[in-house]
Amino acid sequence: MRAFAAAVLVALAACSPKPSGPGPEALEAFLGEDPAGLEAALDKALAKDPKDALAMNWRGKTKLDRLDFQGAFDDFSSAVSLNPGLAAAWYNRGNVRIDLGDYLGALSDLKEAARLDLALTGAPYSAGVAKLAMGDCIGAQEAFNIAFNAESWLIQALLKRGQAMACLGDPAEAVPLFDKMIKYEPGSFSALLDRGQAKRDLQDLEGAIEDYSRIIEAAPDLVIGYELRAKAFDESLREERAIVDLDRALALEPANARLYEARGHVRYHLKVYAQAVADWRKAVELKPSRAGKLRPYIDYAAKLSRAPR
Repeated sequence: MRAFAAAVLVALAACSPKPSGPGPEALEAFLGEDPAGLEAALDKALAKDPKDALAMNWRGKTKLDRLDFQGAFDDFSSAVSLNPGLAAAWYNRGNVRIDLGDYLGALSDLKEAARLDLALTGAPYSAGVAKLAMGDCIGAQEAFNIAFNAESWLIQALLKRGQAMACLGDPAEAVPLFDKMIKYEPGSFSALLDRGQAKRDLQDLEGAIEDYSRIIEAAPDLVIGYELRAKAFDESLREERAIVDLDRALALEPANARLYEARGHVRYHLKVYAQAVADWRKAVELKPSRAGKLRPYIDYAAKLSRAPR
């Protein structure tokens, strides 16, 4: 463990022309695997030497680990100001900007990190995440290609490349990427979700149902698998199976307006109009903002339910 910690500190130091370590107290805290102790030791080290860029960067990482995004951003910014050549600080600030929703700022920081350290292959990957969040599907795909080609072990790039292809409206290209991701990580929840959607887009409803079934098997207490499989069943004209899944989902989340709305549509397809109306009214009761969207359906289905047969 001590050798690993020393190696980490040396690697961080290599990012700076004249590095200084975060101090013996911080190292001891790291060796003890005590995050709170590490942050306290870094506070102490910075009190002694406020210009220690590496310690500032390390403290930012500890704050990021406990989801203090603004605190992490401030520390990474200080590290960059103290040592503009510290690629790790630019990279870390770029990533925390993504968490804060500042995608343009993230791209700027990540570009500088990559310029300072060409071996920092995480930078193009993170840039792809930012571009995908901005809706720049082509740019995201290019960035993920760079990341994956630079580091064949960067498996998450397969998932993001697939998402970028789906974003570009090319599910046929996206599915093989999700296949590869799932081959490496069979339990990847995101890859199964995205592949299921891509298969639905390709009208491979059986394939989508298989993926959603795997999600249900992995997470039977989450509604998402049942909800999505119900959509695939409905699209494949197996409405009764869809109702079963939506009933299961509602047993898990009885106050979920979206599920009542979905079940109302399936019941409408089954021509049980009174039940469809009841579901849609329940959806509006739970989420009044849906009234404008559902009112025409409710009125028309109510009219059909009263019509002689």
